[in-house]
Parts: sequence; structure tokens; C-alpha cells
Amino acid sequence: MEVGGDRHDGSPLDRKDVLLAVGLGLLALLVFRSTSQVLLFHDASAFRDALVEGRRLYIHLLWLPTLHGVRDAVRAMGFEVGPEAILYGVSAISGGVLVAFTFLACRLFAPRGIALLSAILVGVTPAVWFQSASACLHAFSGALVAVAFFALLRLDSRAGLGRRLIAGLALALVPLGHVAGVFLLPALLACARLRGGTLLGKPVRSATALFLPPLVGLAALAWLGSPSRMGPSMPSLRLVEHLPGLVADFWPYLLAGVRQIATSMTALLGIAMLGWIVAWRVPRGPVFPGALALFPLLLGTVWWGPQDRKGAYYVGLVGFFAVSGLFAWRALATRFGRAVPAAILVALLVGQAAVSIPSRLREADREAYERRAESLFRTGALVLYEPDRPLATFWFESAQGRIVLNLFIVDFLLPPGEIGRGLELLRREGERLRGREVVLDRNVYKAVGREGSPIAEWFRDFRAWYVAEPLPDEPGFEILRPKP
Repeated sequence: MEVGGDRHDGSPLDRKDVLLAVGLGLLALLVFRSTSQVLLFHDASAFRDALVEGRRLYIHLLWLPTLHGVRDAVRAMGFEVGPEAILYGVSAISGGVLVAFTFLACRLFAPRGIALLSAILVGVTPAVWFQSASACLHAFSGALVAVAFFALLRLDSRAGLGRRLIAGLALALVPLGHVAGVFLLPALLACARLRGGTLLGKPVRSATALFLPPLVGLAALAWLGSPSRMGPSMPSLRLVEHLPGLVADFWPYLLAGVRQIATSMTALLGIAMLGWIVAWRVPRGPVFPGALALFPLLLGTVWWGPQDRKGAYYVGLVGFFAVSGLFAWRALATRFGRAVPAAILVALLVGQAAVSIPSRLREADREAYERRAESLFRTGALVLYEPDRPLATFWFESAQGRIVLNLFIVDFLLPPGEIGRGLELLRREGERLRGREVVLDRNVYKAVGREGSPIAEWFRDFRAWYVAEPLPDEPGFEILRPKP
């Protein structure tokens, strides 16, 4: 069952495939935009500020210029939209591009109907839908990976210089969309071999010239740090600063990355694993690039730390997973006929959609967030830690002068030189809370138990002023009442 070698393979792409990809991408765009989240997470708030203030330089080099370019294009057409609409719109468009190019990549290996089902499964995967409906950059970086993945898979033994140059350019853009893309480059290069092609043919210089400079620049940024730290809430990314923690926390962080992939990919990861099992017997099968994609990206998780970002750093893996899953479909189709694996794929798709749809609708319900936020504000002041907990950033947007402390900023996001000022701010605000009831995010306890947490001593002193009680209907929080 070699790639390109049996009757279940996809055929060369034709106009119908391109039109179907465009239609699928537009439909995905509409779904993602209509289910946009109420929340602006902490990164998205910084991106919004960068749009308002005109800043264009950021360690993920393509992101802010893209936002500004889209805003300028919209203005040139006579429309005036806010920065949040630009952020959500670019994410939704990126999600549509990701789904469309995943369909085209799958079409190279499977019949049209199966490729379509695989692409829809990608679209309803929690990581893809969450990021495409958010105001952050991870759907954008995933779209760049999807374009490069397809361009490299198209390279067969007959590919000329022009096609290789296009693939090389697409590859060069991947680490510029998000620096984590550097961990995917070996896997993407290996994809060129899946159908007997190669990126680096005889004119090696012309192809390498397109992606070598971005890699050199990325290495410099990783060593020297971001030149633009978008305000005090953005951490330094100097590799030399992260190295001691990276070594000390290697295994816990790695396992946390595995958990994130498992919870954010679910059904898609399941069919990918079946495909990998089948592919052990397949020459040039997807095990090689799949493994190259998965494990280096997990090492990237060790660099950033195990944050709950709904699979943010792993959105680029969905193409690898979808194509890998097609090898399981082909094996089952050869053994049992096409109806059996197609029915299994439909069942997985329906099951995944049944899980994803309620979650996405809930996170798009502004009225529900407003009611819940007002209820908690009436209960007391807020002390938060986990920035991705539902409501956290919404509280910031709707606080209207009420006291909201986000300990995560001091504990994780502030550069080392600014932690002292952050702790001083917490001390002043903590004094203002004396005698008031406080709603506490229980994730604080996990944070202060971590060795080296700068907020640990402050929190122990703060917590000594209060007696804790469970907060009804809010298991992630408790209410602190002042001691008599």
C-alpha cells in the first residue's frame, strides 16, 4: 500500500476540487466568525493595543503586519471596523484557509468524499475551532502550516523549479507566523518525500535562499529576545533565560504537552494513531513526518511551559494527523470495502461535533457571560490566576473600576526586572481588599505551590487575612471572608 500505489488513492486535483475547497473554506469562515468567543485572552488584549497604537514589530513577525494590512484594506474599501473585529476576522479567515488546504492535502491521498469528511473533522476539532473563533494568532500560524503542508505534499518526481520555489516560500513563512513553527520544519521537509518529490533539487541555492534567512533571524530572536515586547505583559523569550527551567521541568512539561494534544485533538488524534499503526508497514508512509512533527513540537512545549491554551501550539499538527488517518481508512477499505471505514469516519465526525458545538456556542454567549460576571462581582472583589479560565478576561473588560487582581501577570508574564514592581502593586491592591469579601480563583493554589513562584510569599500573607468557604455553583472558585 505505497503512497500513490493503490486504487484508493486520490486523483490529481481538478477544478471541482478547487471550487469545493473554496466553498468549504468560506463555510468554515462563516461558522468560526459566527461563534467568535466573548473573551479576549491576555495575548489578544495586547494585540488589540498594538493595532490601536500602530505597533508592527513582534517576535511572531508576520502577525502584526498582517493585522495592519487587513485593517488598511478594509478602510480602503470605505469601512471602519474596530480592532476586535479585525482580530476575530483574521482568525476566522485563517481557520477557513486551514480547513480548505487540509482538504486539498487529503485529496492527494483519498477520494473526494473521504477527503471532505476528513477536512470537516479537522474543522470541528476543539483546537481548530477554538483558535479560529478566538482573537489570537494560532489559527493564523496553523493556516500557514496548512499551506506549506499542501505545497510540499504536491512535490512529486515531476515537480519543476517553479513548484519547488512556491513550496520553499510557503515553508519560509511557517516560523514567521509563529516561532513554534521552527519545530515543524523537518517534518514539513520530509513531506516532500511522501509522493516521491524533493524540495531541494538541482537548483539548491534558489530554493534554500527562501527559507534560510528567516531561520537565521529566528535563531537570533531566540537568543537575543524579542525586540518589541509588547508592553510589560509580554515575557522575554531569550533561550538563555529559559534553559535552566527547561532542563529542570522537562518531563512534567512534556507530559503536559501530551495531555494538551489528547484533549484538544481527540477524534482526529485517534484516527491519526490508527494511521500510524498501519503505516509501520508502508514504505514512505506518514509515520516518519508525523513523528518528526509531534515530538519536536512537544519539545517546544517544554520551552514555553504547559499552558492550557486549547491546543494552541499544536494547531499545525492537524494536517499531519488527517493525512495519517487516511492510511487507516485505506487499509480498512482494502479489507472491508469503502463503506465500513466511511461509516466509522462519519460516526467520529458526528461525535466530535456533538462535543464541540455546545462548547463553542457557550463561549460565544455574551449575555451568559455578563450575567455570570455581574453575579460574581456582586459577591466580592476578584483575585484570578488562570488567564484562560472562562470569564477571566471578560472581567477585566467589564470591571468598571472594581478591583480585579490577575496574579498570572506577575507570576509568569512579567520579565524578571519588573517582578518587583508587580509585587508592589499587588501589595497596594491587597491592602485595599482588607475588610472586603473576595472571590478567589482556586488555580492560585496550584501556582503558589510551584517552586520559584514570585507570588507565593505575597499570597501566603494575603490568605492569612481570610477564612475560605465554597462558592455555590462555581466549583473553580471560593469566597474569602475577612477573619473576625
